[in-house]
Order: sequence, then C-alpha cells, then structure tokens
Amino acid sequence: MSALYKVTATLLNVRRTPGIQPLNIIGKLGQGEIAERVDDEGPDWFHIRTASVEGFAAAKFLELTVAPGAPTPELVRSLAPAAPPAPAPRPAFQPAPANFPRNARAKLTSTEMRHCPLADLPIRPHRDGQSPDNRCAELHQIVADLNVANSARYAPTTQTFCNIYAYDFCFLAGVYLPRVWWTSKALLAMAGGETQPVIYDKTVRELTANDLHRWMGDWGSSFGWRACTSVEDLQSSVNNGGLGAITAQRVDLSRSGHITVVIPENAQHSALRQAASIVAPLQSQAGRTNKPFFASRWWLDLVGQFRATGL
Repeated sequence: MSALYKVTATLLNVRRTPGIQPLNIIGKLGQGEIAERVDDEGPDWFHIRTASVEGFAAAKFLELTVAPGAPTPELVRSLAPAAPPAPAPRPAFQPAPANFPRNARAKLTSTEMRHCPLADLPIRPHRDGQSPDNRCAELHQIVADLNVANSARYAPTTQTFCNIYAYDFCFLAGVYLPRVWWTSKALLAMAGGETQPVIYDKTVRELTANDLHRWMGDWGSSFGWRACTSVEDLQSSVNNGGLGAITAQRVDLSRSGHITVVIPENAQHSALRQAASIVAPLQSQAGRTNKPFFASRWWLDLVGQFRATGL
C-alpha cells in the first residue's frame, strides 16, 4: 500500500508539474484531507492523488498518516473495540426556517415573486418512507417539472438565477435551503426567545449564491446538510436517494457565486468518470446557461476564483 498523507495547510494547491509556475494549478485540497503519495519528485514535491485530482503538491504541507504496508485506518478500527459514538453536538441556538408562503404569482412562466415558493407544482418529499429508487425517480421528476432550460423564472438576463433554481428544487424535494434568511437583528431577537415574523427587508433578506455558500458553513448542519469528503461520496449519497448541492463562493465577493443541484445517475444521465473514478458529479443548474443535466468540474475550471463545497 502507498503512504497516505494528511494536508496541514488551510488550502493546498495541486499542480500539473512539480514547481510553482503560472497556470499549473489543477486542483486544491483542504486542511485534513487525505492523499495517497504515488512517488517523490525530489525533496520538496510529492506526486499525490485523491478521488478527485492527481498531481504534485508541496511536501512540507503533507504529514504522514499511514506508512506503506501499514493497515489502513479502516482496518485499524475494525481490529480495535468499537468506541461508543460521541453524542451529536446540539447547537446553542436553532433558528426556525425562514420561508415566505406560496404565492400564486410565483410560477415558472413568470419572473414575479422570485423570493416566494412556486405555487403551481407539487411538493415531492422524497425522503418520506420511500425506497432509494423511488427517491431518485422523484428527484428526476423535479428536474422535469422545473424545466429549467425553458422556464421564464430562470431565464438569464444581466443576472443569473442559480440560487432560485436550487431553492425551488429543494423546496419541492422537501429539503430546507433558504431563499431568504434572517437578518442579524432578527437572529439576536430569536436567540433571546422572541418570535420573529417573516418581513421582507426587515427581518429577512434574499440570499445570493455567495450567501448560500456561507449559510451552508454556518447553518447547513442544523438543517440536515453535511459536507461530503469527495465527489465520489457526494454522488454515492445522491444515487442512494439523498439530495446534494455544490456551492461556490467567489474569492472576489463583488462577483456572483454559484450553486448547482446534484442529481442521481440513471440510464440516460451519468457523472463524468476517468478510469472508473468520478471526477464530476451529475448536476442540474440555472446560470448563464440553464442545463437540466450536465457533469463538469466548473468550480475548478476557474482556478483561484471560487471556494467550493459539496454537501
């Protein structure tokens, strides 16, 4: 077995060649991620690979975790007595979800009331007592229902509407993703025990894609979202009937971020693979181009512009 290394840097660049050169960054690994060392490229660079990227990284930011020939962490755990699970941490404060009620003017054929849930489509709570196959079929039906490529609600103008499409998708799937979220003042009042009404631009405000990326980090786990360890993990969870998303915040916050919904694979549509490994999940989006199905690593195509998270 090759040696496994843990990333110690906050964000580690993976490069096409062993050296710092313009335009040779092909991916990034976050602190704590595990990479397999394929070979050495001198004392300063390791040739590494993960499920999502293979290239060269600075050796000084990689800490040996499992030596060659040592049992994997999974095997070590299987040989040791199972420790009792730690109790799940409870948030000190759990705000209520913020939603406007459904509005008859919020529909696919209109650009009105984009901050409200759609009124003309059924909610398909795919998690409620259904088999994984049925859950996946429900998610594909939502793609068909929203008809993103032809719906006026998502048609790009000088603006794009990835956040609205993702919100509509999650709302119809019975999963909470905010279209509007509480203001800081409203959250403080709620933490003090006060009930807050949903009032536009007073107690709640609309969330952009950049905002949704931050919301996932701050509040996502409180509403059932979890960060996935790899694109393989993300696609596998969705193929089993879960609901996934990829959020990306622009490094330059004056520019728009992005969010896509991850879709289960089926006979007609699949993730992008290389050598049997998934490199890009199957996704659905509104954006500059509205696509019901696609598979790309868009968050890596513009290296240095996005901070991305899969959930």
